[in-house]
Amino acid sequence: MLRSCFEFNHRDSPWLTKHSIEIIEQHLTAKSTGFEWGSGRSTIWFAQRVKTIHSAEHDKHWFKNVSNELARKDLLNVTINMIPLNVRQGQDYVHAFDTLIPPPDFILVDGKLRDLCALRSLNLLKPGGMLIVDNINRFLPSDSRSPESVPKFDKPSSDNWDKFDQITSNWCKVWTCDGITDTALFFKPLSQEEISY
Repeated sequence: MLRSCFEFNHRDSPWLTKHSIEIIEQHLTAKSTGFEWGSGRSTIWFAQRVKTIHSAEHDKHWFKNVSNELARKDLLNVTINMIPLNVRQGQDYVHAFDTLIPPPDFILVDGKLRDLCALRSLNLLKPGGMLIVDNINRFLPSDSRSPESVPKFDKPSSDNWDKFDQITSNWCKVWTCDGITDTALFFKPLSQEEISY
């Protein structure tokens, strides 16, 4: 009920938890740059607050809708790329941002191949940057009350999520829950070295 009320009253907000949106907004500036796997309301929302946002989208219909909305709102600080998942087993999608510099201030992982994209983001993100992972309760163990959650004492949902969990074990984390889904924010240490996986 609370989630429905929030979404009804905040129709332009990303489909993330209310608490995570509040924290994310506090960390954004007009100079911020970001990457996101999975476009949508978040793309528009970020574009209205930051310098640049690069988005990778696998779905043609969704890509067209978001592109049209960006044009309608005259948001020119977004690069959105349509990258099918059936090419090179999704590797082009996972590595969509490899050639972009400088490292982004934030990354949102909210699309397909989420475990691979979350792992890839660890080296892409600038030290001190913010990594946002939506639906985190489906992948990492927690005491979340949201549906489809991995129970607290179980293992992560895949080997890749297990690697991600181990690598980010010393990162500052904020885990938010609204009873429907969970969004986690991971803050990369300033001294983080290149990660091998």
